[in-house]
Amino acid sequence: MKNFVIYTTVANSFFYNLARALNHLGHTVYLLNPPLHVVKMFKNECEAKYIGSESLPLFFQEQAIDSLLLWNGSNNLFFTQCARACNVKTWFFENGYLSNTLQMNRLGVNASVAYNTNDVEELYSFAFPESDLNLSNFEIKHLDKLTLKNYLLSKLKQSKQQNTLVDFYHVFQDKLRKLLRSLVFKYGYSEPISNLMSKPYILFPLQVNDDTQIVQNSPHKDMYQILDTLAPLMVASSYHLVIKEHPEELTFTRYKKYLKYKNVHLTKQADLNSLIENAACIVTVNSSVGLQAIQKNKKVITLGDSFYNSAPGTYQCNLFSGNFLTTLEHALDQKVLPEDQSNYIQYFRDKIFIQGNWRQPDKALIEGCVNRL
Repeated sequence: MKNFVIYTTVANSFFYNLARALNHLGHTVYLLNPPLHVVKMFKNECEAKYIGSESLPLFFQEQAIDSLLLWNGSNNLFFTQCARACNVKTWFFENGYLSNTLQMNRLGVNASVAYNTNDVEELYSFAFPESDLNLSNFEIKHLDKLTLKNYLLSKLKQSKQQNTLVDFYHVFQDKLRKLLRSLVFKYGYSEPISNLMSKPYILFPLQVNDDTQIVQNSPHKDMYQILDTLAPLMVASSYHLVIKEHPEELTFTRYKKYLKYKNVHLTKQADLNSLIENAACIVTVNSSVGLQAIQKNKKVITLGDSFYNSAPGTYQCNLFSGNFLTTLEHALDQKVLPEDQSNYIQYFRDKIFIQGNWRQPDKALIEGCVNRL
């Protein structure tokens, strides 16, 4: 039997049911710094530990922790570094790039994964080692939903008890930023989708500016650096550029300034699926939208490192090399068999991603995660 630590400060049913399932199989599971109302729900099934950063290495060693499970993100960097220093395995979880799927990987996600290869046949030979355990007599338990008010009150109470009021300040600040940004996203400038569909265009879906995939797996520091180069290029192109803002970008953006260039358009609320389906090509750094576009048999140009760079109909381009328009023309001229792209997508659905919606976890999803662990 193994000792697991699950780090999550978010009140979501997925990680807590995964903890319950591991406990159900006889493993020891510690929830690291969970919300108080979660502790009350699962107090008989998982042990909560509230540990400061300075005490974490000692805890890993004293409890002989085998694996740390956590959501992928730059805000968790300390925990991953600490785990590696203590020879604790780290498992990263993230949204799957296809609908109703989840990623979990020892090396991270996107370009960091073990199956990142430029050879599609080499990719098809890759498989995760998995067991075939069955979670008999195990039932999913869903968390009680909290209103924002009750959630903040719960965090305030927790911070007072642990003398960490600065943590509550950061939580409150984060919630306020998300609220303000959602209002800006909802009511800010967005060109109507009907104006876009009548034009031949390429779609550039933005990623959030502090996305670890931008910082670590591309030569770009943020979306502005890309658009400073890409937007002026479209003046000489017969194609329009549609910039789709990311709904989870929390910083106040300045993308309207690129509308001064001919053929450049900006949209917030337009339906992403419709934009993909009507685009001549999708340009992305390494966003999940790239794989969604492949699923819809579209050509994709990537501007960074991504595990799907080997996909049929996908072309990698260094934007700063000055050959973007040449790459675009080449991509649009190439013939790609839809069945090759469909087979590629099916491989990811069957062999790489785990089936299920982590926001509403079911037994099959938890069982898939346990078997990969």
